[in-house]
Amino acid sequence: LVRTRDLTLFFTESVVGISVVSGNRLRHNDVRPCSFPPASKSDHLKIEEVCGDICSEPMCCPTYGIILSISKTMDTSAENIISYKVGSRNIALEDVGGKGWNLFRLHNLGFPVPPWFVISSRLFSQLDDSKKEAVGRIIATTLRENESWEIASIQIREMITSIELPEKFLQGLSLMLDELSRTHSLFSVRSSVVDEDSVASSFAGQMDSFLNVPRAEVASAVVKVWASAFSSRALLYRKKKNLNMTNIAAAVIVQSMVQADSSGILFTRDPETRAKLCIIAAGYGLGEGVVANLVETDTYKIDWHSNDITTEVPVKGEKVALNSEARSGTRLEQLHPRQRTAQVLRDDQILLLRDVGLKAEAGFGFPLD
Repeated sequence: LVRTRDLTLFFTESVVGISVVSGNRLRHNDVRPCSFPPASKSDHLKIEEVCGDICSEPMCCPTYGIILSISKTMDTSAENIISYKVGSRNIALEDVGGKGWNLFRLHNLGFPVPPWFVISSRLFSQLDDSKKEAVGRIIATTLRENESWEIASIQIREMITSIELPEKFLQGLSLMLDELSRTHSLFSVRSSVVDEDSVASSFAGQMDSFLNVPRAEVASAVVKVWASAFSSRALLYRKKKNLNMTNIAAAVIVQSMVQADSSGILFTRDPETRAKLCIIAAGYGLGEGVVANLVETDTYKIDWHSNDITTEVPVKGEKVALNSEARSGTRLEQLHPRQRTAQVLRDDQILLLRDVGLKAEAGFGFPLD
């Protein structure tokens, strides 16, 4: 709901209803929906028809003035923060990115996903037009002159990290963190780009993630995640995949941090043969150790239709865990001697994960990792 002078505007997913009020009394009984922003001349006429007889201000004539006024009101508000409590029917992939979208889908399918919210890619794209133009020039020059992507990345990331977050957004962020802080004091802050985690492309490992982030550092971590969208690795990957190089939409996931005893990756199919065989790589501690190949992992192979488990259990030395001295971030720690040769997961946990994986594949409709 946005109130501007004599206008009250009601926003839904893709339309805006406009009512004209005088004092607190409705003067037009019919709230007229139109596309936002107006997509046609008829939509412009609806706006003029409703408010033209009340106001003579330019903002009320069909010249986009009213739309620009609304946009400025919305740009930096909590509209750009999307809670996990919002159903996936009420969000758009373009707003939350691939990873964020999949979290909403998992939540709707009934999986136990730790509480989270997504900072919409809209906020990133609305922050600073001059910086966006500078980014476009740097990338165009690098493409044209075949210059170093490392140098281009450094220049762009310096610009991104200098962005000042709007006060209205920071207020909305604080309210969302209030809710998550009821049960957790540390958070993960991760990227979710529009092209990410699609069937055709994956940005896994190419953008920065921050684990065990204290509440006071979440805002700065968000900016660092945005900057990592322009890492040399991410830019080269986009070039290789013929993805958009300049209009990069980066959403950010802020999620309650789970201090995992063990974690890993599950493939619902054999990645090489596509056979109906689940494969799990599991290590002690946080998942960063597994995905970044920092720790040794067990490998388990489980047939879809039997409880037979094939195991490979190497000697393990370390785990990634919360840096307890700093009370934030992560560090490598030595395992207890009994854990070094032990199986990371019990057989009943392995079979449970197999069943969870098959339920996820059935819900999504294609093989998953």
